[in-house]
Amino acid sequence: MLTLVLVAAFAQPRASAQVQQTADNFGTEFITAFLPNFGGGGVLEVQLTSVSPVTVTVEYPIGSVTNSVAVSPGDISIITIPGAAQSWTPDGIASNLVRLTAPDDFAVYTVNRLQETSDAALALPVDVLNTEYIVSTYSGSVIVAQDRGSFVVFAPFNDTTVTITPSNNMAGGRVAGTPFSILLNAGQGYLAQSATNGPNGSLAGTIVTASRPVGVVNGNVCTNIPPVVGFCDHVYEVAQPVQTWGNDFLAYELPFRPNGVIYRIVAATDGTNVTLNGAPVVTLNRGEVFETPELTDGQRFQANNPIFVTQYMTGSDSPGTGGIGDPAMGNVVPFAQYQNTYTFSTVGGGQFAQNVVTIIASDADVGVLTLDGVAIPAGDYEPLTTGFSVTLQAITEGTHNTASPNPHGITVQGYNTDDSYLYAGGGSFSFINPTNDLIPPAAAVTGTCDPLAGTASDADSGVFNVELQNPTNLQITVDPFIPGDSPVAFTVDRPDQTAQASGTVVVSDGSGNSVSTFLSINTDCVPVVDVGSGITQSDDNDDDDTQVDIVPVAVTDDGTLVVDGVVVTELPATGETPRWRTPLLVMLVLLPVSITASISTRLVKRRRRL
Repeated sequence: MLTLVLVAAFAQPRASAQVQQTADNFGTEFITAFLPNFGGGGVLEVQLTSVSPVTVTVEYPIGSVTNSVAVSPGDISIITIPGAAQSWTPDGIASNLVRLTAPDDFAVYTVNRLQETSDAALALPVDVLNTEYIVSTYSGSVIVAQDRGSFVVFAPFNDTTVTITPSNNMAGGRVAGTPFSILLNAGQGYLAQSATNGPNGSLAGTIVTASRPVGVVNGNVCTNIPPVVGFCDHVYEVAQPVQTWGNDFLAYELPFRPNGVIYRIVAATDGTNVTLNGAPVVTLNRGEVFETPELTDGQRFQANNPIFVTQYMTGSDSPGTGGIGDPAMGNVVPFAQYQNTYTFSTVGGGQFAQNVVTIIASDADVGVLTLDGVAIPAGDYEPLTTGFSVTLQAITEGTHNTASPNPHGITVQGYNTDDSYLYAGGGSFSFINPTNDLIPPAAAVTGTCDPLAGTASDADSGVFNVELQNPTNLQITVDPFIPGDSPVAFTVDRPDQTAQASGTVVVSDGSGNSVSTFLSINTDCVPVVDVGSGITQSDDNDDDDTQVDIVPVAVTDDGTLVVDGVVVTELPATGETPRWRTPLLVMLVLLPVSITASISTRLVKRRRRL
């Protein structure tokens, strides 16, 4: 399949990129959903910020333009969404989503605001959504009968089959542990809710998989944290794809919580051994959840397999709070997804009297890291764990930025009487977790000089990105495709056909595995193809990734095998890097393992790029 026809008029199929794009919380297209708040009330908002002036179009429902707003750097632009956006029927499918688009990058925060039961979340752009999620919610309240663990799964693309395995019984007669499937088209979402409140009212650990990338928003209608402590609050977060999870998480206590905060850890695979500050605490299987008691000070969660950590603010009746804040939930970004710079925003609208940013930094950056361009004094930090320090900074309502030589993490919170919000201020959302994705992508290039025709493919998660890196007089055109498609066709040619050209075609799958193909065309139109960068298996560890050089070969019209411009009568020695040239035919193939091994099995190491 070389060309894909998409019926929907949104969530555009992907095409080529001349340079690698950063996978973070800034993007040009967002689709999101709101969960039901307590009593079905609540003022719904999307709050926007950007690093450069941009005009954002807001659609609710999708296809109907609600607003078009100019977003200025340093400001928070607030758009109110009709309350119907949180009106869902449990176990029902509806076209009840919000879409935001712009020609340049911007960031989105969603707010579900109701007096003494508010929360907010960092939205994710469509280009970082993926096909696997494991839900995070808190336990159902034992005080508030209306509370339910909830999530909405939504589709940016047509013909998306979603399979859900509930961790507890759900509305509509959905039975715990029994998978079921639904079909969503672009712009549709499905609301899942637990069948009851109380101990069985959590949907944490529910597994969601899909045939195409989807998004998930998860939380509770109005829960108590801990379950018997007042008051209840609507809590929610935008779920992060399993492919973005890590195995090393740093976190710190929240202001106004002298007894500490609660964490929940969920595992992506069986046999996951979790440690807390270096001490073993639990072994989890896929979808299992571990909840800590209230913990003070800094924490470091590590595991042998990818996990995800969620932080929960306790209720205002917890000892020592002074009635400030109330339940809220926030995703903890793994250390592997930290960034060197952030532009982030508080919730606007004047509802929260105090706003705070928690910054976790490398010890080397203490006294160097800047907030809004000014270095934070070294005396404002305290040790968190070996190699890391933490500082809490009061900030004004609005947009802020941080920068440091080494990656750091940020969490943003807001407080008022019996009210609060909590979310990660930003992060990278690269696909670094290749769990259950053992087959790397492949690339093939053929042609007689300009243009060269290429095919990208992947046997399990499909192709998610095809791009040309470091081009010199070379350009790529990729047929429109939906992430997860395979194969995907592309062409490469020279704008100036009289000059030499070069560049590297990189094909990535949905788990971050990639194959790099170096292309070079001489002035006499003699192409050169070399998989010099080989195949990289993504992971979330700090150790080096293993990279395998795959041998490129040429096949002439009569079927003769040619390596490095020479007819093969004798295979090259192990460790050589074959390169071939032919004006007649350019062809890159990935040979079977046995043949490849006989030609070259050179293993090299390359530091993973974050």
